[in-house]
Amino acid sequence: MLASLAIRDVVLIDRLDLGFAPGLTVLTGETGAGKSILLDALGLALGQRGDAGLVRHGAAQASVTAVFEVPEDHEARRIAAEQGIADDGGALILKRTLSADGRSRAFVNDEPASVGLLRRLGAALVEIEDALVPALIVEELDDGSYTVLVPSAPTPMPDAAKPRQIKHSRPVPETLCSIPSRMSSKAGVDGV
Repeated sequence: MLASLAIRDVVLIDRLDLGFAPGLTVLTGETGAGKSILLDALGLALGQRGDAGLVRHGAAQASVTAVFEVPEDHEARRIAAEQGIADDGGALILKRTLSADGRSRAFVNDEPASVGLLRRLGAALVEIEDALVPALIVEELDDGSYTVLVPSAPTPMPDAAKPRQIKHSRPVPETLCSIPSRMSSKAGVDGV
């Protein structure tokens, strides 16, 4: 669970510290309220592509620290351990800095790490739902892999959100297994 998010010098944000309570967290607000900036900041800590445009005007660098409380047997802890990251059983801390010239540094539990490791950990820790992407359908294949599919959208989707079929070989998350099968119109999705 995401316990806290510390954002420094990202776009319009000078300094912001957010704490999250257990349970569902929903970001709502009017257009222009800053929801996308928060998600961009979180994405930076999760290893998404960052560019110098995210650094607040006049600042030397931006930084985002995401603190996760996860159980001892969580996949993210296994991934970190495989990479030799020290784990005292406490929080898992992902941090990313981005300089105004576009250079980036990544850290896991205060140890230098690759952006690729942040991306792997992020995939194990966070799932962000987007209103532009319709509900998922998962089809398990005979070889144990699965295909993620989405129903055809009733309205045109922006090119970036156009679905494509993808095949995964890791186990299907239990939450995806419970998706109703009554949706029969299929088109794939990219980036799940």
